Amino acid sequence: MPGITNLPDEVLALIDDRLDNKALLASLLTCRILQQSLSHRLWRTVRLKGGGPQVNLNDLATHAHVVSRYEIHGVSLFSVLGGQFTSFRCPRSLDVNGIWGNEGYRLDWFWRACARFEEINFTEFWGDTPSNLSEQSFESVKRVSWDWKVLFERPCIIYCEQLDIIRKFSNLTKLHCMTHRRAFPIAASIKALEDSTWLHLEDLGITGMMGSDKNIQPIMNNLPSLRRAQFDISLFGPQCWSGFTNKQGNSLRVLDLRRCNAFESRWTLDALTYFVYLEELCAPSIKIADIKEYPHHWKCLGLKKLDVFFIRDPENSDKDQMAFEFLSYFKRLESIDVSNSGRRESRMVSVENASKLKNPHTLRWRLDAGLGKLARLKNLRRLVLDNRFQDATVGDVLKMVEQWPYFTELMGILSSDPEVRVQMAALLKDQGVVNMDLIELPLNSVSK
Repeated sequence: MPGITNLPDEVLALIDDRLDNKALLASLLTCRILQQSLSHRLWRTVRLKGGGPQVNLNDLATHAHVVSRYEIHGVSLFSVLGGQFTSFRCPRSLDVNGIWGNEGYRLDWFWRACARFEEINFTEFWGDTPSNLSEQSFESVKRVSWDWKVLFERPCIIYCEQLDIIRKFSNLTKLHCMTHRRAFPIAASIKALEDSTWLHLEDLGITGMMGSDKNIQPIMNNLPSLRRAQFDISLFGPQCWSGFTNKQGNSLRVLDLRRCNAFESRWTLDALTYFVYLEELCAPSIKIADIKEYPHHWKCLGLKKLDVFFIRDPENSDKDQMAFEFLSYFKRLESIDVSNSGRRESRMVSVENASKLKNPHTLRWRLDAGLGKLARLKNLRRLVLDNRFQDATVGDVLKMVEQWPYFTELMGILSSDPEVRVQMAALLKDQGVVNMDLIELPLNSVSK
């Protein structure tokens, strides 16, 4: 490798794309030509961590023109860092985690530096809010994630001060806020939306908001037209849903409501009718009985990902066929997740305990329940099943592999019988399908 010389730019670009930083560093230590051509890449991301090795400021100044991502973790801010920020030529992403300023020490210089980045991720930021940034432009800031871990006795006051900062980011296309179920400045947020503060917003995530359905509805009524929406609002009810559907239209591509406890089954079905161009839908559940009781003309036929738990009627198993018929309408589906993972009421189930849990409400993915109806899903690549007593057969798994040509991942404990699981694992391995849940098997079972 030390003898490599005169590599064309195309080859250097290919190496640059394929190697991560660790592999690249090892290559640079053994190959002079690569060191000359690619060493600058190691400076694209700079990490400053409290208690760890510090970045050499002179080296940083030398490579400032290539730094695009800057991460600050667990340090106290002093003015010496201001010079680092202002020396960057192409700053794009700033990750701030667990930093603070001295009491009474204004951080105006810090906020002015933030104005140079396109994306900012705040986690556990403790410091005084700006004293005077009225003339500062934040037009460059496009994407913000703010994890409001407020440790003070006045969370709502602190939230309002931080919201005042976010209001200055008028060109936001992405805004994700996490409040950890503390008091949220609902009134101030409504005012910001009514004033059309974020006209360009396309991606909105709100996690941990507290408030009644009635109080939160005005937020939904005043949202701009979104492409992505992710809400974790425990009391997201009929008024919020009505306001959201009335405001959102053909632009919505991704909707994630899986952790909204009050979200009803029939509203999930409504979403598949209202949002014509929806590509990903995550919701708490669909009652199979609702598919028949509330018939719809499914319009979002471009759906690629569906993440929802199906609730069956144990006293009327004939309706199980309707769930598979329902899924078969969405021919472009690439990923189906019918487990409880990611939903608030979910819980992990081990291989050993799965055989002891017989949940009569869990949809069985078997041929005798209607699995064969999904032969139309030729693009399906990933299927995640609920771990609670699937009791599938080898024939059921064989059918999955045969009818889905691009199938590569099947997750879930498919059977309570160890010998059947061994046969399934062998079948899936032969077909190149990953299933991590079937790998952890007793050694004595494999020999059988």
